[in-house]
Amino acid sequence: MKSTFCTLLLALMAAGGVFAQTPAPSASATGSPAPKPDDSAMRPPEELTIEQQGNSPVDLELTRIIRRAVLKEAALSGPAKNVKIISVEGKVTLRGPVHSEQEKAMVGAIAEKAAGRGKVTNQLEIRK
Repeated sequence: MKSTFCTLLLALMAAGGVFAQTPAPSASATGSPAPKPDDSAMRPPEELTIEQQGNSPVDLELTRIIRRAVLKEAALSGPAKNVKIISVEGKVTLRGPVHSEQEKAMVGAIAEKAAGRGKVTNQLEIRK
């Protein structure tokens, strides 16, 4: 009885290895890293992504100032408070969904107050 149980247990363990999911390979056959998915075909080239955020102290501080001001604004919805704020060389791009034209204008005004007039590209989308 004990040997039957051990045999059954070993068989189940072996079968578990067969059915276990294997992770996707992280490197190609040449040893180079697997490429990241590219959605650039779906996005116009003028639209910045968060990965393009500038790393200069000025850009980082500008983004921080705008984010804090947006978060403090009680009249904004959750989605409006979570929009993407991308600062590159002192210019700001806003992307993401908001609930109304008012929210779009409000977030844009906050960004312009921090960055300066004419330095904000407002690409926020109104979604209900």
